[in-house]
Amino acid sequence: MLKPGKHPQDLYKQDQPPTFNVTSQAVGWKGAFFADVRGRAHGITDHGHVHVCLQWFDAPRHQRKTGSSATWEALAPGLRIWLPGDEQRFETCGVSNNRFLFVERGRVEQIMDSRWQPQAFERHRGRMAHNAMAEHLLAAMSQDLYAGSPAGALVGDSLITALIASVCAGHAQPDGESLRAKLSQREISLLREYVDEGLDQRISLDDLAALVNLSQRHFRRLLHATLALSPHQFVTAQRLERARQLITDSRAALAEIAAATGFADQSHMSRSFQRTFGIAPSHYREQNKVSKSA
Repeated sequence: MLKPGKHPQDLYKQDQPPTFNVTSQAVGWKGAFFADVRGRAHGITDHGHVHVCLQWFDAPRHQRKTGSSATWEALAPGLRIWLPGDEQRFETCGVSNNRFLFVERGRVEQIMDSRWQPQAFERHRGRMAHNAMAEHLLAAMSQDLYAGSPAGALVGDSLITALIASVCAGHAQPDGESLRAKLSQREISLLREYVDEGLDQRISLDDLAALVNLSQRHFRRLLHATLALSPHQFVTAQRLERARQLITDSRAALAEIAAATGFADQSHMSRSFQRTFGIAPSHYREQNKVSKSA
């Protein structure tokens, strides 16, 4: 998580601060802070960036430089990126719902498993450009937070990794990891054992990648190439399989099983169970009743 200021607003200063709809502050995404906000109709931004800042604007707006008689510039919806040391000195006009993701430079280097490469962000640096993948991933961050982040920080951490890797595609330094096609069966077994032993704990993307000595970016790529699953889907599948076993082999209450397998609550487990197995946990238990003598 970013080192906290007094308020989330400290990360982005305006004379008319936006309305913060939802943020990642309570979840604690590693080395990052996200905010979904409602912008004001008019405002002045005077801000120097210390982190990588990815900004998504979903509606047209107008902007001009402050402190001069500059003309207004029309901006289409899209993604804009600022890097450490960049400054924003703008007057803006136009209401929009915006998403801001602040990522520490060290986190970017960790995700890309390479030294700092500011040129990787050049396409979007300081100017608006359309990026469908970024729009999709930032929207998914909002959705996860609005839902209460039932899977903890793993979803946000994975989405941040995917977003940085997508934006910086083609700029990472080549390394030996990129030559690998898939994870080995031994590595898959190691990952499954690790997840099974800590289902009731927070499982991070960092932990999973480190377990098989990979960067986050390459771990995501190899896991998908091997099992066609994202890290979040992989962990959820393990949780569901353990829940299914407990529902069949024990008399524990469904709420207790949800807690033991790392779901946010019984409702979260039930939705995931129904979506995966096509049957509600209570009905599944009824069909596979444990004998009274068990």
